Amino acid sequence: MLVGNIAEITTLFVATLFNWDNPLLAVHILWVNLATSTLPALALGVDPASKNIMKHKPVKTGTLFEKDLVWRVITQGIFVAMMTLTAYFIGASIDNPLTGQTMAFSVLALSQMLRAFNQHSNTEPIWKRATGMNMWLAISFIVSAFFMGLILFVPALQKVFYITNISAGQWIIVIALSLLSIVQVKIFKGFKKLRTNSGRTKLIEE
Repeated sequence: MLVGNIAEITTLFVATLFNWDNPLLAVHILWVNLATSTLPALALGVDPASKNIMKHKPVKTGTLFEKDLVWRVITQGIFVAMMTLTAYFIGASIDNPLTGQTMAFSVLALSQMLRAFNQHSNTEPIWKRATGMNMWLAISFIVSAFFMGLILFVPALQKVFYITNISAGQWIIVIALSLLSIVQVKIFKGFKKLRTNSGRTKLIEE
C-alpha cells in the first residue's frame, strides 16, 4: 500500500511541478486505495512463511521500518509513478487527455494488483515461493480484477470515474507498463541476492 501511495503522490507532484494536466483524478486514487490495494494487502497478512526465512538477517528490535524496506518502497513507488506518467502521455498524445487518464489509472491499479504477488518474498521470484499457495491472495486478485473490469467497461461506471474505452493497442501498452513493475522488483531481488551471496562468501573466506 505504501508503494501505491508514494506512486500516487509522486505522479501528482511531478504533474503539478511542471504544470501538466492531472494524470489522475481524486476518484481514481480513492478507488485504487480502497479496492486494488486493500484486498491484496489483507491477503498478504495470512501469507505462509517463506521456506528460507531462517536464512534472512534478523530485524532489529524496535525497528518499524528496516532500511532495506524503506529503500524498496521508495524505489518501487517512484518506478510505478514513472510508468503511470508514461501511460498518461502516450494516451494523451495518441488520442486525448481522457484516454491518457484512463491508461494512467489502469496502469496504477494493475501494478498494485500484480505487485502483491511479488511481495511473497524479498529475495525469491514469484514462482519460487515456498511452503504453500495463498488462496486468499488469488481470490483478492480475482475480486479486484472483476471490479476493475466493471469500472473500465460498463458505460455508466465509466462516467462516474471519468474514464473512456481504450483500444486493443493501448491495452497492450497498459499491460506492458504494469508488468514492468514486476520486472523492476525481480531485478532488485537479483541484485540483493548477489550482494547477500557475496557477503556470505567473504565471511566464509575470513
